[in-house]
Amino acid sequence: MTAAIIDFQMPVLQAADSPRVQWENNRFHVEPGLDEEEVKSAELPANTQLVLWKEKNMFFGGFHTLMAAESGLIEGAGDWRRSGAVGEF
Repeated sequence: MTAAIIDFQMPVLQAADSPRVQWENNRFHVEPGLDEEEVKSAELPANTQLVLWKEKNMFFGGFHTLMAAESGLIEGAGDWRRSGAVGEF
């Protein structure tokens, strides 16, 4: 999710809620939210199984982060997939 923040300039909360992918044991797992036709047309290595998940899931891990905003304030996001939360103090 760091790429979502750095490469795509997403706010941390949007990055934490963005669809995830995971490549493991010749399986390419994809959460919903990405363009399904584009995902299906991707050139994957031979013997790679494409797994399209029906809903976002804890399988894809948890992304919890804090980041200094340009304003000098600290922004945070807790991934609901892992019961993450951000508090104010």
